[in-house]
Amino acid sequence: MEIEPRCKTVKAVGWFASVLCVMGSPNGAAAQSLGSAGTLKGVVTDSSGALLPSVLTELSNPVTGYTRKAVTGPDGNFRINHIPQNNYRLRVSLEGFEPHTTEVSIRSSVPVELGIQMAVAGQRTSVTVEAAATNLLENIPTASSTVDRRLIAELPTSSADSGLNDAIIQTTAGVAADSNGFFQPPRRSCAGQLRH
Repeated sequence: MEIEPRCKTVKAVGWFASVLCVMGSPNGAAAQSLGSAGTLKGVVTDSSGALLPSVLTELSNPVTGYTRKAVTGPDGNFRINHIPQNNYRLRVSLEGFEPHTTEVSIRSSVPVELGIQMAVAGQRTSVTVEAAATNLLENIPTASSTVDRRLIAELPTSSADSGLNDAIIQTTAGVAADSNGFFQPPRRSCAGQLRH
């Protein structure tokens, strides 16, 4: 019994349509695109070798923007599947432990296995000191001298009756004493220069 050519065509079209359906479906396309994707798995322990549950693991590539997160189970294990081939940074963190960062290269579908040991975080203390310096600098852009009673009392005097003259001479710039011990203000020459 011979098959009619028309039946052969129907069978071929049916087979071709079923292949297209499988390849065109979301599951079929995902299965094909993940053929070269990799897997990262590992175990996280503390410095004594005890398994650490609930550790956050974050795999990222800042160039491509790819980021995947996983949390370790009660046995300290984590697994990240379907990772495109590339170089990545793995950051592992848990409160009370120093964050751990390592570079990972995914180059095939063969799983990459890591053993990560986390160190206990050291005690950190920070002290913030704040102060306001309100009247430390004068806001007036002119030269000035402030002389109070305490300063005048502490100045050395050459005689008991020359206190005011000595105070003015020792606290005012450009003032000099004459031969009698009295102060003389600076004089200007015709050219505008100071002279004594």
